[in-house]
Amino acid sequence: MADTRGLVDEAELRALLALVQGTDLEELEVQHGGLKLHLRRDLSGVLVRASPSAGALEAAAEQAQSEWRLAVTSPLVGVFRTSIAEGSTVESGQALGSIEAMGLRTSVDAPRGGLVEQLLSQDGQPVEYGQPLLVLVREDA
Repeated sequence: MADTRGLVDEAELRALLALVQGTDLEELEVQHGGLKLHLRRDLSGVLVRASPSAGALEAAAEQAQSEWRLAVTSPLVGVFRTSIAEGSTVESGQALGSIEAMGLRTSVDAPRGGLVEQLLSQDGQPVEYGQPLLVLVREDA
């Protein structure tokens, strides 16, 4: 991991990543003093890259991603039907629920194994494309 001392401390980086997590933000640019940080992620909530201007922070962002908290998002517009509860342990590929649209159900599967920390959308609630449905955390996190 690159040495980030003097640029930003780990607690500040974690706080920034936690602030973005669970939102529908795809991109965030922060400038503080001489440091410019540009984060971009896909709609599933996974950090995609830190821009070259963040240089030494890229390794820190990758480490934070490996200590992940992941917002699982809706793949389409419809009604969310959950099949798990908060506190449930799930495996990669396990069905978390489904989205019902036009009489058809589309499965929402766990992208990784982990613990369901929080349900953000309740059973029977209408959801939009990309809307966070729940938060998964690594069990040992």
